[in-house]
Amino acid sequence: MEKNIADIAIKIENVSKTFDKNFKALDNINLQIYNGEFFALLGANGAGKTTLISALSGLIKLDSGNIFINNYSIKNNIQKAKYNIGIVPQELVFDPFFTVREILEIQSGYFGITSKANRQWIDEILKGLGLSEKEHTTMRKLSGGMKRRVLVAQALVHKPKIVVLDEPTAGVDVELRQSLWKFIKNYHQQGNTIILTTHYLEEAEQLCSRLALMKKGQIIAVENMQELLTKHQGKDLEQIFLNFMIAFYTLLKKESTRFLKVFIQTIFAPMFSSILYLIIFSQVMQNRFIEQYQISYIMFLIPGLIMMQILQNAFSNPSSSLIQSKITGSIIFLLLSPISTLEFFFGYLFAGIIRGILVGVSFLIVSIFFLDFATLQNLMASINIFWLFAFMFVGAALFSVLGILAGLFSEKYDHITIFNSFIIMPLIMLSGVFYTIEMLPSFWKNLLYFNPIFYLLDGFRYSFFGISKFTPLISLFSVSIIIFILSLLTIYLIKIGWKLKQ
Repeated sequence: MEKNIADIAIKIENVSKTFDKNFKALDNINLQIYNGEFFALLGANGAGKTTLISALSGLIKLDSGNIFINNYSIKNNIQKAKYNIGIVPQELVFDPFFTVREILEIQSGYFGITSKANRQWIDEILKGLGLSEKEHTTMRKLSGGMKRRVLVAQALVHKPKIVVLDEPTAGVDVELRQSLWKFIKNYHQQGNTIILTTHYLEEAEQLCSRLALMKKGQIIAVENMQELLTKHQGKDLEQIFLNFMIAFYTLLKKESTRFLKVFIQTIFAPMFSSILYLIIFSQVMQNRFIEQYQISYIMFLIPGLIMMQILQNAFSNPSSSLIQSKITGSIIFLLLSPISTLEFFFGYLFAGIIRGILVGVSFLIVSIFFLDFATLQNLMASINIFWLFAFMFVGAALFSVLGILAGLFSEKYDHITIFNSFIIMPLIMLSGVFYTIEMLPSFWKNLLYFNPIFYLLDGFRYSFFGISKFTPLISLFSVSIIIFILSLLTIYLIKIGWKLKQ
C-alpha cells in the first residue's frame, strides 16, 4: 500500500558510495522508513550498515542519490535534517575533559537549546539511562558501559523525531541492555522512529516491526519481522528551529572551558616561559638602548613577547582541539549536530582569540613588575588602549584562523608539530620580536616586509611608544585583508568537510 509522503520518516533514493580502491560500500540503495516505526538494519560486518548511517547523518559525501529526513534533503537542507535525527555511533568516542552533564549541556547547545531550557529533559535522560549518580564524573573515569549510555544520551538530548542506534549494545552487559531498551521503547511509544543495527537477532525480533537485510552494500530484502521469521528473507526525520547564537555560544564556551580546565598548561606555562625571557634578557641586555624608540631594550622586548604569546596560543587552541577531537573521534558529535559552517568557524575562531588575548594581557600585567616606577609612569602616559587591543585582536584572529586550518589539515599530532615548527615559529622569529629592522642585513630586512607579523608588531609597539615604521591603520588593514582571505578558505574547507568527512 502506498504511503503518504507525510508518513515517511526517512527516504533513501539511489544512494551509492565508493571508497578508495573501488570499494563500493553502498550500491544504489533505495529504502523508505515510516514515522513511528521500530526498524532494524541487519547484515554481516562490511555489509554497509555503518556507511549508510554515516550517509544519513551527512558525515560522508554521496557519489550519487539523495536522502530525505522528514522531507528535508541532506544535500540541500542538511541543517534542518539534522534537527530531526539523533545518532548513536558504534565507536566509543568522547571528550575526556568534561563531566557527563556538561557533555549533554554542550550537545544540547549545539542544537540551539540552552542548558537551562533543557534541564528537565536532561535530568530525565540521566535518570532513565542510569547516569544520575555519574552526572558530575568526567568521561575518562567512566566504564565502557557507562560511556555507551552517555552516547545514547547525547543522541537523545535534542528530542529528535528519529533515533539511529548503531550496535548500541555491542560488548555491554545484560543490565545495560535492559535499561537501555526500556528507555528506548518508552521513547518509541511517544511516536518517535527508531532505527537499530545489531548483531543480536533476538533484539531485532523482540523490538522491531520491520527490517532490511544488507549484503555487500546492497539491500537484498525488506519485509516485516513476522514474514522474515517465516521466510528467512525480507525487503526493503520535523523542523526544530536553531538559534544561531546558542549553538555558537555553546561551541565557544566548550572550547574556552577546555583550555581553562588545564590553565596551568594553557595560561601559566606560556606566561612563565616569557617571564624567563625577560629575566634572562634583563641581565644580558640591561645596558642596551634602542635609539629608534628612545627606550631600553627590555621595554622594547616586552611588546614583542606579549604579541608572540598571543599568536602562539591563539594558534594552539583550535589546532590542538581539532586534532584531539579527530583522533578521539569526539568531533563526530559536532558533525552530527545541525551547527552551521559559520558557527563551527566562529566558535573555534573566538575561543582561540580569547585564549591568545588572555595570555597576552596576563603577561602584560606581570611584566609591569620588571619596570621601575619612572618607566612605568611614562608607559602609562603614552600607551594607546585602542591600538593595543586592536592589534591584540587582529593578531589573535590571524593565528586562530591558521590554527583552524592546521587542525583541519592534520591527521595526527606530528602534523601540528610540523606546521608549528616550519611555518608558525619561523614567521614569529623573523618578525622583529627580539630586534629592530635596522639591526638586520638588507636581504633579511627586505624579506621582513613580506611577513604579516612584522606589521602586527610594528602597530602593536606603536600602541606602547607612539612610533612605528608604517601608520598603524595601514598595518591593521593589511593584516585584516590576509585574515579575510584565509577565513574564506577555511570556511569553504569546513563547508565541504575537508578532512572532517570521508
